[in-house]
Amino acid sequence: MATFDNISVTGDAAINRHLQVLGGTTLQDVNSQNQTIQQGLNVNGSQTIAGQLQVNGSATILQHLGAGQSLSANENVVAGSKLISLGVPAVPPVSAAPSGVTFYNATNSGQPGLVLKGTDGNNYVLFIDVSSGIPTLGIHRI
Repeated sequence: MATFDNISVTGDAAINRHLQVLGGTTLQDVNSQNQTIQQGLNVNGSQTIAGQLQVNGSATILQHLGAGQSLSANENVVAGSKLISLGVPAVPPVSAAPSGVTFYNATNSGQPGLVLKGTDGNNYVLFIDVSSGIPTLGIHRI
């Protein structure tokens, strides 16, 4: 296999097999053309997408999905264990009314449910408790 220090392609280039880049790669004029990846896109380090990433099938995120502003879905956002909100709420300016809420003082870090931050800065898990036969809102601090 031939080895080159530098290659400059001023026209079109077709690679019929495998392109391996061991250093850095810069794609500058990609916005004017569509880029299609037929099989898989595997990023082992980090990847920044300045515009939009559209997934027509399914996407699996094994570690962390950080959304700088908002995450929207046309249908459902499904979490296998927890959906966490990091914003600290403010207490509404009305008095609270008693309702069917059960506070569980014992913590269970693996409890599935909706994780919300309390006004005290702690995280709380909200879940539906039907152990008594009557659906009530269950809550405990994690």
